[in-house]
Amino acid sequence: TSTISWSAQQIWVGGVSDTWGTASNWSAGEVPGSTSDVVIPRVNTAQGFRDPILPSTTTIASLTIQDGGLFTVQPGSALNINAVTTIQNGGRLAMSGGTWRVRGDVVNNAGTGGMLMTGGVTIADGTTNQTFSGANFASLTVSNPTGEVFMDPTVTTYGDLTIDAGSKVTVQSGDTLRIDGSLTVNGRLTLKSGSFL
Repeated sequence: TSTISWSAQQIWVGGVSDTWGTASNWSAGEVPGSTSDVVIPRVNTAQGFRDPILPSTTTIASLTIQDGGLFTVQPGSALNINAVTTIQNGGRLAMSGGTWRVRGDVVNNAGTGGMLMTGGVTIADGTTNQTFSGANFASLTVSNPTGEVFMDPTVTTYGDLTIDAGSKVTVQSGDTLRIDGSLTVNGRLTLKSGSFL
């Protein structure tokens, strides 16, 4: 007996509204679930199409925001991503509140404008190693006791950084971890040679 599992790609269309939970806003005609690889492309707002807004709670497999795509996470909502989050050059993730629970890597290729993080909290609670590349957060809690979180090359936390007991964070050689708020280390923070805090 064998078990086969797969992920289904879901592409945002936004032809009906800006509401994430409306099935007809998606290419497959259904709201993404925990096995969905979600893609947010550029939409033609001049023709009435809308960028997605998350007002509640959702769990998906992965998220890719393409050039020109914009995804907004509202206060009071919860975005849970089980695998990688990729923001391509020109893409934007906006978060003014709520919770972003990320269990895989975060790759931001769009610079500081790619992650508009003015509120909310991000929780890194994967079960294997995670890498945050070019990411910035309003505040970040690392709660991954079975893996390690690597910061590469520059990661910014505009608020507080908390490393829970048993969790490990490493800033790679030549890389920078910027913390504008407070730093609480109940686990382990390692600064490799030539890294900056």
